[in-house]
Amino acid sequence: GNFSLEADLLERHGASVRVTDPQDFERVLAELVADPARREEMAAAGVRAAESQRGASDLTLRALERWKLV
Repeated sequence: GNFSLEADLLERHGASVRVTDPQDFERVLAELVADPARREEMAAAGVRAAESQRGASDLTLRALERWKLV
């Protein structure tokens, strides 16, 4: 689906929680509202996840150039 790689990246880093249905969403939301420390941890994890992808476009372009695809 759309953004599945990005969603997986965030989940692996602990920056997101996958929910399966409306009741699960409600439960997770209530947990996060009640736990500011966890929200802070998830925010920091999101930054780390984004930073882990820094330079990905340059790496892709270099690979395409190496194979003379651009």
